[in-house]
Amino acid sequence: MRSRFVLALLALTLASCVSSTAVGPAPLAPEDEAQLRCTLLGTWRLAAIDAEPETMVEQTWEFRADGTGTYRQGPGSGPGAGMVARGQRDYQWRVDGRNIHLTAGNETVYRADRFADARMTWFNYTQSNVYSVERVAPATTPCAP
Repeated sequence: MRSRFVLALLALTLASCVSSTAVGPAPLAPEDEAQLRCTLLGTWRLAAIDAEPETMVEQTWEFRADGTGTYRQGPGSGPGAGMVARGQRDYQWRVDGRNIHLTAGNETVYRADRFADARMTWFNYTQSNVYSVERVAPATTPCAP
């Protein structure tokens, strides 16, 4: 019981430190938007937040060609990893310019500042920070832009 209280207090403290950034348009040429959509297909792992390696939490996003995906979270290998809850959540996703919209009850939006086959940089509007993600698995179905 005490550990739940400590975790809840920690979550509230961290949430109060976070300031979000309003989601804005992030235009991208139609052919580049199609390329981003195809590049997203597969599974991506959070490698760093604001250039600091992420070891406490293992987070992955799986993007499927039908516009669905699955987010998974579990403990990583770093200090404090034992306090991280495991979880999984399915979502719908779409691309609007550089913005990647994930909807699973509520909406989370990332902006793809850089994208390539093996590594991407996403701006997290909710937390106003930068995620470096790396591909861990290719798409299971081919992309049809």
